[in-house]
This record gives sequence, C-alpha cells and structure tokens, in this order.
Amino acid sequence: MSNGMKRVGYGYVSHTEQAIIEQLSREEKHMRHKETLEIPPFNGKLDEANGRYAIVFTKPGCNKCRQTIRILSRSIMVNHYQADKTAIEYFKRMGIRSMPVVFIFDHYSVKDEWCDLRVDKIKQYTEG
Repeated sequence: MSNGMKRVGYGYVSHTEQAIIEQLSREEKHMRHKETLEIPPFNGKLDEANGRYAIVFTKPGCNKCRQTIRILSRSIMVNHYQADKTAIEYFKRMGIRSMPVVFIFDHYSVKDEWCDLRVDKIKQYTEG
C-alpha cells in the first residue's frame, strides 16, 4: 500500500493515527508508573493554625522559594523542605518544571497546590 498507510499489529493506520496511538501509549505507560509523593507531616499545632497550613518544597538558592515562604508565612503556618532527588523526579513526572512546589492544607486535606512564584495564589492566602 502506497497511500501513506502503515501496517501495524492491528491493521493499517495513517501517519497521524500512528502518532496519536504512540502518544496515548506513552501517556498510559506514564500513568501506570506514577508514584505518590510522601508529603512530610505538619510540624506545628493545627489549633494554632486554625487547621490551615502550607508545605513548600524548595531547592537550594531559589529566590522564588524564599519569597514564597516569606510572604505565605505572614498569614499561614508554613513548613518547608528541600526537595530531595525522589521528590524532584516525582515533580518532573507530574510535569512540574519550576520550584517552589506549594501544597495548601485544610485539616490534612490538600486544598490547593501550585508551583513557581504565583503571586495570585499567594494573595488568596495572605489577603483578608
């Protein structure tokens, strides 16, 4: 067949169909190999934090990380951890390419999460 169709194990497909199938296969494989990230426990007293707190993963020398922690700490209890190799690999697999990675909790449930210096998100938790 010379009409651009390619023979594969399940029949003939076009180049576009083959590309879509390959992409879906990569995504399915990625989903099967997802791990969960072990988020460290909160180190403060929840009653003092009114049940709301943040856990921030940082990297050394990251100004955006320092700014996020500094500003969030004005209004919410913050625990921060330097991301280790396992956490960084997990973030990469999840498509996160920028630090810090922030998780906002409300009584042990993740209420919000983001990465990078997100002034809009920080304002949600620091303004009235």
